Amino acid sequence: LRERDEQNRKLRDVLGWVNAQCPSKCAAMCDEALRAKPSPLVEELVLLRGELLEQARLVGMGSEREARLMAQLEEAVLSAKAGLSEPVADRWSPQITIGTPILIPEDYVADLSVRLALYRRLADMEIERDIESFAAEMVDRFGPLPNEVEHLLQIVALKSLCRRANVEKLEAGPKGVVLSFRDNNFANPDGLFAFIREQGADARVRNEKSGQKLVFLDDWEKPDERLKGATAIVRRLATIAEQAKAA
Repeated sequence: LRERDEQNRKLRDVLGWVNAQCPSKCAAMCDEALRAKPSPLVEELVLLRGELLEQARLVGMGSEREARLMAQLEEAVLSAKAGLSEPVADRWSPQITIGTPILIPEDYVADLSVRLALYRRLADMEIERDIESFAAEMVDRFGPLPNEVEHLLQIVALKSLCRRANVEKLEAGPKGVVLSFRDNNFANPDGLFAFIREQGADARVRNEKSGQKLVFLDDWEKPDERLKGATAIVRRLATIAEQAKAA
């Protein structure tokens, strides 16, 4: 009984860390459980680890190298025990920080394997129309979307825009957003500088050792405002970048 109580305590801890989006701590606890005697609880921890990886891949938590190393065991275990499809092929993943929970809560979708499958479906989506259809399906199956799921879907759409604009990292807070480009490269530099000039004192280029960063100042106290504002900026950047590609 003491061993079972300890396992249950670890399971609750893992769930807490997943909800708090702390991948390193959660992965270590899952590794520890996997080394223990196999049990239904351990299999559930394996699925929790899979959920963590999908969250990390969707919203850019942690390093992609760490996620790939963790995924090596995960793919084999999940395919054998859970019968789930293979994860989508690796692709670069923008890192996005908004400061709000972004997940599918357990009290919204209770079955862990279903949540994992939903995360994997989301990871395949690039077109906003597909994300909107996915949201409608979620409402039909599980009821009105909680804020965490609303924000998750918006982040998935924002990540797609980031890839189109080659934005590798985006950090939004109460005073605006800071973003940087992958390999310090943007497809349409002239269009970019014209866009920055349009913003006047509300936009600037910041030079750092790691490369140039763009800073857009605004008043975004609430996460919804940050998501809306950051999405509008990146959508504009994606349009500017694609103008050069079409020329």
